[in-house]
Amino acid sequence: MRPTLFVLIAGPLLCSFHLVSASDSQAGSRFPSERSTYRDSVTGRDVIRLTTSPAEDVKIYQTHPSWTADGKWIVFNSDRTGTPQLFAVHEEQGGIVQLTDEPGVNVGQVCLSRREPALLTLIGNEVVRLDFGESLRSPAVEANPVPPRRTVVGRIPEGAALSGTMSWNASETALLAGFSHGGGEGGARTWSVESLDLERRLWTTVLRPGFQVGHVQANPERDDLIMYCHETGGDADQRMWLVHADGTGNRPFYQESFDEWVTHELWWGGERALFTAWPKDDAMRRKPHGIASVTLDGVVRFHSRFPYWHVTGAAGQPYVVGDTFAGEIIRVEPETGERTVLTQGHRPKPQGAHPHVSLDPSGTKVLFNSTAEGNADLYLVGVEADGGPTEHAFRAHRYRAPSTPEAAASWQRTVRAELAALLKVDSLMGRDRPLNPRILRSDVGRYVDQEVEIDSTPGRKIILRVTLPREVQPPVPAVVCIHGHGGTRNSVHDRGSIYKGFAAELADRGWVTVAVNVGQHEVYEADRTLMGERLWDLMRCVDYVSTLPQTDTHRIGCAGLSLGGEMAMWLGAMDPRIRATVSSGFLTTMDQMEQNHCMCWKLDGLRELVDYADIYSLIAPRALQCQNGLREGPTDFWVPIARGAMADIRRIYSVMGSDGQVELDEHSGAHEIDLPSLVSFLNAHLSQTPSGRPD
Repeated sequence: MRPTLFVLIAGPLLCSFHLVSASDSQAGSRFPSERSTYRDSVTGRDVIRLTTSPAEDVKIYQTHPSWTADGKWIVFNSDRTGTPQLFAVHEEQGGIVQLTDEPGVNVGQVCLSRREPALLTLIGNEVVRLDFGESLRSPAVEANPVPPRRTVVGRIPEGAALSGTMSWNASETALLAGFSHGGGEGGARTWSVESLDLERRLWTTVLRPGFQVGHVQANPERDDLIMYCHETGGDADQRMWLVHADGTGNRPFYQESFDEWVTHELWWGGERALFTAWPKDDAMRRKPHGIASVTLDGVVRFHSRFPYWHVTGAAGQPYVVGDTFAGEIIRVEPETGERTVLTQGHRPKPQGAHPHVSLDPSGTKVLFNSTAEGNADLYLVGVEADGGPTEHAFRAHRYRAPSTPEAAASWQRTVRAELAALLKVDSLMGRDRPLNPRILRSDVGRYVDQEVEIDSTPGRKIILRVTLPREVQPPVPAVVCIHGHGGTRNSVHDRGSIYKGFAAELADRGWVTVAVNVGQHEVYEADRTLMGERLWDLMRCVDYVSTLPQTDTHRIGCAGLSLGGEMAMWLGAMDPRIRATVSSGFLTTMDQMEQNHCMCWKLDGLRELVDYADIYSLIAPRALQCQNGLREGPTDFWVPIARGAMADIRRIYSVMGSDGQVELDEHSGAHEIDLPSLVSFLNAHLSQTPSGRPD
């Protein structure tokens, strides 16, 4: 990505911020609730009107977030005060707060932060950040008005004009936008995709594609990908395009046939995009059309054949939602194509506002524009089957990047407790339980190699393989070494296997190691779960090595491959005694694990709470390395999926100020341990005794 000539000259205005006082601005002003509910006469569903004033109240475009980071407020634009300005409405209580009150607000350019109460917008030629946390502290109309803090973070370069929409990247370090250049006095017009470094306040050119740019969209989970379109105002020969943030790899995202009319694309998580293919004539109605999706590696699926207009979806949700020219809001089951009309009658006249459907953060409600009452208003309707809380609301405890380490730690405590109950290990944890160890075998070589029987629970015994140093002065680090499907506690010592004998390698280095069988597919005791019993046996390994005089209890780690990588994730997440975790051959999403994988990972209620990235996030700020091989295939533990999951995980490490504690090792192998990387990582994080016990 090369710097353009559009360098911003830093000056007092660019680097300053101010609060607009109540005497010269209505920003921060409050309006009473307009919220009301009615029952759709056709579908029988309750529909919420959030705004009902005579003004034109219009939601943010469906490619961008509409809800604030806490999920409580919806940002929209309205001319209710005489000129188009930005407002926020409290979803539950309906109170409305004005966010801007000045000329030149480009209300079509709003990028909401997914992390904190802030947005980026365009006012005149200035890129402005509004921090509105204090403004939205309360939805009560009698609360004191507090205008947002206004900071200029950039300017549109001279000679350039915005083309399409702006978009905030996943890490919120850069603003992406399409520009047009020239075209005056008969000159040729050109277009580009640009990136504004929000810290350096410098525009750089990503690429100049040679056609009009529109709908620039940063990947919501990865900084390295940008989707944009060839904007024609109609049917482009090739609409959807994908490029890396450094300008390389520009290519069609969905490769169109000559007769397709593709439109209204948006990201569907970090690894695929949704779009609609409009059936413009009888010939196209006989071909695949309607709501479709495409993955980064080009896998295309048409989910529902119907003349949809716009579409929305969220990663981890079991449905998508489309709208139509007639103002119908329709839920679609992507796997079956089954359609359910949620509500109708929202565009009685052809010139009515576009619905521009958007799912809420929990995936249980859809927001849309309605002109059912003549002017544009904001409406909500439940997406779930019965209008109540959805029984398919996945990932309710997704980590959404609270702004402080304390808030992140509170989220961890809540999720850890709920997962312990789900796994049915909560009754076992937090109690001193005797181990009653009995040595079954002890061989002496370069290190002591033992088999030890201990009590896992009062009614069940397990056998551990333990190695102890002979020539290294204790105390030393200890590592729980975990095998995968088809393996045993001995597999992690096999140097000729996919495990590369990592347990033996650590034992050779004078460390304590422990391994136990976790590959069972039966539940041994009543009122337990399979994953819970596997996890508890590993926690008992930690209990045992903690009793050994050779072990430094402040330097305990864990590592595993495949199922072992999964169990390393669980152990690191649920046992704060683990200071460093290496999870190899597992980082992925639960969507991916639903196909072509053993389903032993799945237990009732798990997907409703979290995805894997959220479980890994419980490890922060302690050290975490995930290993994924570049030779893993698209149906396995594929690196592109791992990158998206890692982007989720990095958010909590960033909030906790521990970015250097987490890494993704993309090694050149397949489904196997990257031994040099594992050893280097564990050595870096366990070789020195910390000043205090990990949190």
